[in-house]
Parts: sequence; C-alpha cells; structure tokens
Amino acid sequence: MEFKLHSFDRYNIVYLIVIATLLYLSYLYIKEFIFDVPVIIYPYNGEVIDPEWVRFYWNPVEKGNNVSYEIQVFHNCDMSANDSLNWETKELILQPSIYDFKPGSNYCWRIRAIIGDSVGSWAGLNYFYINNKPMTYFYVSNKPMA
Repeated sequence: MEFKLHSFDRYNIVYLIVIATLLYLSYLYIKEFIFDVPVIIYPYNGEVIDPEWVRFYWNPVEKGNNVSYEIQVFHNCDMSANDSLNWETKELILQPSIYDFKPGSNYCWRIRAIIGDSVGSWAGLNYFYINNKPMTYFYVSNKPMA
C-alpha cells in the first residue's frame, strides 16, 4: 500500500484562505444577533426577602449602550397565569413598589435582554419568598452609650 502526500499549490492555499475568511465573517455576522443572557444576581433561588426590600439585580449583557431588560415575575411560580408583573428598564437594578408583592407568597422571576427590535433568550427562573413580617435589623453604632 502506497501513500501519497498531495502538495498544496497556490490555488489550494488561496481557496482555503477564502473559505476561512468567509467562515470568520459569517461568525461575526451571526454573533451580532446572538444575545448573551443576563446573569441573575439577586434574588437567587430560595431567598427570603423582606417585603420592603424587594430588589432585582443582574449582570449586563455585552452589547453596547442600547440594551434594555425585560423582567417578569410570576406569583406562585405559575407561568400560565395572566397576572404576571412585567417591567422594562435600561438599569441593572429594579426596585418595584412594595405593593406589588404579597407577604407570605412565593414568586419566580426571569429576565432577558432587548436590543432594538431583537429580543434575547430568558435567563432561567429563580424563585424567592416574601416574608410574612418585616425582619428586625440591628444597627451597630460607634457612639458610646450615655
């Protein structure tokens, strides 16, 4: 059995360079339409939240300054319910009204990026619980007691 090693001539090399260039340009073109998914920071799964301190935090997607975020919150994690809470913001934090949430209830939330008319994929659902009673906070002071 005899093996032959085919040599590349300049046409083969030019052909490979053209194919590699087209593949790279295709990648760059498609990459513009693929969104990063925002990473949920808080509240994370299982978090117990005081009703007065409901806030949502996430990491940004890396697509420039024209990014907004759509946030959805579902009571009792029922995604089929028509009573979901929906917000859109350009900020990386959302502080909704304390009247939007019922104490003693479970909620799930998700987020996605929006750039112009294009909408990204939803981040995975995270659930949290609104505490029945406000939590007690203790503050430490450096002032001497009189």
